[in-house]
Amino acid sequence: MRSPRFSDALPKGKTWLKLYLTKQAKAQGLDLTAIAAQDPAQTLARLSGLANVKSLGDEQVGGADTTHYRGSLAKPVAGQTFAPFDVWVGKDDGFVRRVQFSTAAAGATPRSLITMDLSDFGKDVTVTVPSAAGTADATSLNIPGLGG
Repeated sequence: MRSPRFSDALPKGKTWLKLYLTKQAKAQGLDLTAIAAQDPAQTLARLSGLANVKSLGDEQVGGADTTHYRGSLAKPVAGQTFAPFDVWVGKDDGFVRRVQFSTAAAGATPRSLITMDLSDFGKDVTVTVPSAAGTADATSLNIPGLGG
């Protein structure tokens, strides 16, 4: 991950931040895989497990016409509440285009907002991994906004 928001907290010469979201969330008693899957079809399937799901209307996400749904998890996970849980589903293809949710300890003000946009379905992906020399491991850093 790279963001100007965190650049001042990085060690000299580092421009990338390595995060283990699953590991950091687990340390706080949160299982992200129970909330948002890596496969958009699985995320869409989880929509059926939400309570009080309503359609909030049509919106564009990444140039695609979507229907915006909002629901809530039926029960807290490891003392965390998630409200709301929003999913934008493509009107033409049924693909999940965006997932958004916030987390908080039960009864507390939300402390993080996670938004995941999905696009370019079926296209080949090329990833260039940043060099280790330019990457800082966030697990050992005290960075505000990342649990530090």
